[in-house]
Amino acid sequence: MKRLIKNWISYIMLMIVTLLFTIYYRQSFFLVLFLLLCFLPVISYFLCSYGFKHITVTLASKAYMAEKPATLPLLVTIANESHIPFTHFEITLHSFCCFYPKEQLEKLVLPAYAKKNSTSSFPITYKKSGCYQTKLLEIATYDFLQLFYFSRPCSTQTEVQIMPVSTGEISYHNTIYGEGFDEYEETSLKGNVSSNVTDVREYRPGDRLQKIHWKLSAKSDDLMVKENEATTSNRFFLLTELYSPKVLPSDPKDPDLLDKTIDYAFMLGKELLHAGESFFLSCYSIKRSDFSTFFIRNREEFLLALSQIFYESTYQEENLGRTIYERSQLNQGTLLHITHKGVEDVVS
Repeated sequence: MKRLIKNWISYIMLMIVTLLFTIYYRQSFFLVLFLLLCFLPVISYFLCSYGFKHITVTLASKAYMAEKPATLPLLVTIANESHIPFTHFEITLHSFCCFYPKEQLEKLVLPAYAKKNSTSSFPITYKKSGCYQTKLLEIATYDFLQLFYFSRPCSTQTEVQIMPVSTGEISYHNTIYGEGFDEYEETSLKGNVSSNVTDVREYRPGDRLQKIHWKLSAKSDDLMVKENEATTSNRFFLLTELYSPKVLPSDPKDPDLLDKTIDYAFMLGKELLHAGESFFLSCYSIKRSDFSTFFIRNREEFLLALSQIFYESTYQEENLGRTIYERSQLNQGTLLHITHKGVEDVVS
């Protein structure tokens, strides 16, 4: 607003000076110049108003999903379908992540051309796991004379899913799988698989020794493992706490607790999938006052479930999910409680 007032004062002073020259010198040149100064703001306003209606802005990221830490360019494209050129455009971006309280408003100045698309790239670094969204709140510009300000809200947005690092060796939690049973005990105890063999595959680290098909292994010179039909009552239930303590203004440092929790959940999910185990991935949703639960059988379902959890809201009460799980007396099989401290309180 101050900028417009300053520009208008300067322009009016120019008109007054031109008018004085016209009166004093009584020449047609100054009269034409004065009339031109009177009509130019009107022409500038209507031309830029028409051109501004034909401006569209789109946001895009180079990748929809990436592993942390990642630096991905944000692509901002301004399309001008009219023949009216503009000096520049000002856009306001709002960047945020559901998991973390820090939000960012940023204003960018971009070039504009007549009947042409102009794309600008801005690198953004993502250090934590989560769903990062960037919304275009407003686009604005000035007319040729810098006397009028045009702006309108926008609803364009883009998002990026940042996953934990998938590389690296898998460290197995031997206590999760138990010490092993014979085939009779394996069919009768809750929390384990049935004896109906559905397939045979090669041995993988973490497989129970009692699952080895010794006769077939002796014939093939490789350890072969029996795949058993799983029952719904003995699945692993990975309860992931979305605990994120409030950051005080006096201590703005982010403790990264929730990011550590996601790392542990991701590592444990990889471990179970590598061991041939299907499981439930769950978290407590304060939006629905219920548990969001996903049945996981492969890597694709695991990544999809994580991306859905990224939209949930966090809470400030530690172990809230575990507390509600126990009060509800839910029985989903083997409970694996995941917090920023790791996998703790394994309950069979």
